[in-house]
Amino acid sequence: GGARRRALAADPQHARKRRERGRAERRVILEAADDGTASLSAFGLAPSRAAAAYERVTAIAKAKKLAGAAQTMDQLRADALLDLLEGVDIGASPTARRGVVELTVGLETLAGLNSDSGTLAGYGPVAADVARQCAKGGLDYRWRFSVRDDQTGELLFQGLSRARPPEAPAPSQQPQPADEQRPPTQPLLAQPPRPRPDRAEPRQPAGPIPHGPAAAASDGAGQGLPPTQDPQARFPNAATARWITSRDRTCRAPGCRRWARSCDIDHTVDFGHGGPTTHDNLGALCRRHHVMKHEAGWQLTQPRPGQFVWVSPQRRVYVVRPEPP
Repeated sequence: GGARRRALAADPQHARKRRERGRAERRVILEAADDGTASLSAFGLAPSRAAAAYERVTAIAKAKKLAGAAQTMDQLRADALLDLLEGVDIGASPTARRGVVELTVGLETLAGLNSDSGTLAGYGPVAADVARQCAKGGLDYRWRFSVRDDQTGELLFQGLSRARPPEAPAPSQQPQPADEQRPPTQPLLAQPPRPRPDRAEPRQPAGPIPHGPAAAASDGAGQGLPPTQDPQARFPNAATARWITSRDRTCRAPGCRRWARSCDIDHTVDFGHGGPTTHDNLGALCRRHHVMKHEAGWQLTQPRPGQFVWVSPQRRVYVVRPEPP
């Protein structure tokens, strides 16, 4: 992700030409495997369509899993792909729809005022022109905006937007006399998460770690406008779940890049141990790290909303903070 984003920023024209060559060579290949199975692979696909297709087979797999299927998610995805391509009736399910694409892009990029890359959930960085094309194809879809602290990345506000940016040429096509240069401005939409080697910071234990919601309350920092939530409810409501996935963006385990939308919403202090269902006691964890937290001897606290402190069985401490916008 990080290398691809840097390549897009360093030479957008070269990246565009490579993408066009790849699209021109798009193909599907059937290959025999040594173990007697087969591989069906597609190459050169448009990122947004590939992401939507993957999301749809995942949605079908999840529906079957919830209905009691014994197969793994990977097995169910593979079965769903073949069923769709062969025209097999997948049965009544909440998946009789097009695949969903989640695009994160800065407002200035969307309006054609800069060439910063966007991010497709489940895929990674995409060039600014690809992000704009993807957004243009979804003008009738629901758009959400997020306002973040430009230094810390903390989520301050989010909501629905009915407005759409007007058509605008790419930055290189917009004349800007030297005496009319605009001052730098901050995008209002959530910027894509950037892989950062310093995101998970190992530290040696230094006394007790502040604990969850109580520590956040004592911190006194205003954390924006999280939605109202019954703290005694077992599960977060839809608005709170959206807030958590937008705030966290990826799994909050050290080094994990799984998108929050496909993660569990976990209670930092277990609900069964009195942990409330509130934004300052919830976080996105992929299933693997959710299980690790409960069964592998790791300890997890949330000193302030969106900041997570992990302690390994060997007493190594890792701090995972909100990612800068």
